[in-house]
Parts: sequence; structure tokens; C-alpha cells
Amino acid sequence: MLTDDCSSTRNVKDSELGSYLMKNATKFEYGTLVDDRDGEIYCTVRIGNQMWMAENLRYVSVGGVADDDKDSFVYGEVESNVDRYGRLYTWDAALKVAPEGWHLPSDEEWGVLCDYLASMGDELPGNALKASSFWEEKYGVSMGTDSSGFAAVPAGGRYSMGYFHDANRHAYFWTSDSEGREYAKYRCLCCRGGQVSCDYSYRSDAFSVRCVRDI
Repeated sequence: MLTDDCSSTRNVKDSELGSYLMKNATKFEYGTLVDDRDGEIYCTVRIGNQMWMAENLRYVSVGGVADDDKDSFVYGEVESNVDRYGRLYTWDAALKVAPEGWHLPSDEEWGVLCDYLASMGDELPGNALKASSFWEEKYGVSMGTDSSGFAAVPAGGRYSMGYFHDANRHAYFWTSDSEGREYAKYRCLCCRGGQVSCDYSYRSDAFSVRCVRDI
């Protein structure tokens, strides 16, 4: 269920992230998505002609508790991390986990997002997508500007052998594009620069999910 107000900024579980989104609520076209499966409430944002989630997905299948036999995880196995960073999903899980009316974006849809930001004068779309808080500062490079309202947070990832990596430094987002039976494409934001890079990783690795609304 999607509503056209920013009441979700008052329901964000992580108090710092909630305060951050509330502060920005007057600048962006925020809305509210209620996931009917578990009652979770998400902030959404319109960027160009696309409607994106402005928080990372947190959904867990009924009865699911993240462990080595599951397909979604909490960073570092510290449950409180889910409030800010959401869950990390294997690619196969990411394909199926979106709420009704939403989907895992393709790499092309990410390209549309970046092209729109460039057309609005954001030469470094990664900076426009990154939250202006929560990122580790490296080599004098500042945190993001979040001129888009996307509010990307550096949730890091999880390798399939169980090693968590890059929280506070990188945000990895699965796309719906795959390469053969082993690999899938992801988009990455880094604390050291303002680009939105893309690469392939094992489908059994776990990254964040940001859903985009069906057209």
C-alpha cells in the first residue's frame, strides 16, 4: 500500500535515520509504503518518473531467522543493524522479495536514475544518491549530498562463505540482471568517490535491495 505523504519519516525504526529523513521531508516528494506482508513501513521518494524506496528492504519470510541456511542476513548478525541498513539478500532471494506492486530494478532502470540525476546537473550521481550522514569519510572526500532524496546508507555486504564486509564504506544494491548461472550484476556506491559503479558478484553473496515501483 502506497500513500502520498511523508508520514513514514516518523516511523523509521532507526532514530538517527528517521531524524535525517524527517529533516529532508520538505525538500523531496516522499511517500509511504506499507508492506502488507509484515506491516513494515518504508519511506519512498519520486526521482524523475520513477518511484523508489528511500530505505533498504527489511522483509523476512515467515518464520525466517537469518543463518547460514537462509537467504537473507543482518549485517554482522547484530539484529539492531537491520533498522538502519535493512537486510542483505542473496540474488535469488532479491528477485522474489519485493512487496506487491514493486520489483527489483534492472541495471537499465538504475541507468535511467543516474541519467536523470545527470540531466539535473549532478555530475556525480553517486553523491546525489548517498545520504549526507552515516558514511565514513576517506581521504578528505565528503559524504554524499543526497540531492535526490534516495538516502543510500553504507550497509556493506556478505560473502557466501559468511564474511561480512564494508559497512560504513560501501552500499551494494542488486539489480535483476544475471550472467549465467553463477553471477548477477550489482550497483555500488563508495565512500571514496561519487560514481555509481557496476560489477558482477556471485549470486550467493548478499547485498541490499532497493525496490522501484511497477509502472
